[in-house]
Amino acid sequence: MNLDDIPRDELMRDEVEISMSFLITQVEMESALAVDYDSISEATRKIAGDLQEDILSFDTKEKYAVSAVGGSLFNKHRDTISRHGSALRVTLNKVRGKVKEGYSLLNSRIEALDFDVERQAEEELADDA
Repeated sequence: MNLDDIPRDELMRDEVEISMSFLITQVEMESALAVDYDSISEATRKIAGDLQEDILSFDTKEKYAVSAVGGSLFNKHRDTISRHGSALRVTLNKVRGKVKEGYSLLNSRIEALDFDVERQAEEELADDA
């Protein structure tokens, strides 16, 4: 292809300028990415620090809440459970008393029936004799 070179004054941009433009664009892009990476990295470190602080704070509150000294929530819960336990024991003792009364009544009726059966059997034997 026997083409003549384009005269310099008719070139839009020469090769050096185009190459430099690409290099500068690359450097600017890498710089912007570095800034973005740094800001993301810093935000991630801050979030991780906040999370660790929240975990420690929560852990401290939980330890305090379940300690016998300062754990008012724990003490309230323990007192509530204790009252429920006492109420259940009272109810159980009442039920136990009622069951014992029922068995006593049943036993007395069985004894009365047994006595009546024996008396009737004796009367029948006396009538047969």
